Amino acid sequence: MKNIENIGDRIKLLREKHGLSQAAFGKRIGVSSGNVGDWESDKKKSLPGAKAIYAISREFEVSSDWILGGEEYIGDSALRSGNILIKDDKPAIGTNKLMETTYDSTTNKLLSLSKEAKELIDIFTILSERDATELLMIARIKRDLDKS
Repeated sequence: MKNIENIGDRIKLLREKHGLSQAAFGKRIGVSSGNVGDWESDKKKSLPGAKAIYAISREFEVSSDWILGGEEYIGDSALRSGNILIKDDKPAIGTNKLMETTYDSTTNKLLSLSKEAKELIDIFTILSERDATELLMIARIKRDLDKS
């Protein structure tokens, strides 16, 4: 998929690529046609929630990275290894629940984590794959909203 500037335009492109009306697209992902219209509208600053992004990703076989940021990255190896992966295919979060520090191989340094960051990692590692994906999507949305 090509890189498009905003989430609404990417959703519209995806919907049109599949030849769907807003109502048909919404039905396939479990939302109303009004929601889809709001996401696609330049006048409204409405964004899909994590459940909708997850549904779009699964139903139309696109990555949540593409929906959220326009970057195409599908980490099939994430499903096999159980790790959430970043663009360069290095684990962003490992499976060691007792992690006190994180090793950054690019700088060869150990990074200290705050109590909250450690807690978030602990919570993340015990979630189901679906819940972990949803949590990651929520965090990305919040990050992207803070940038704008």
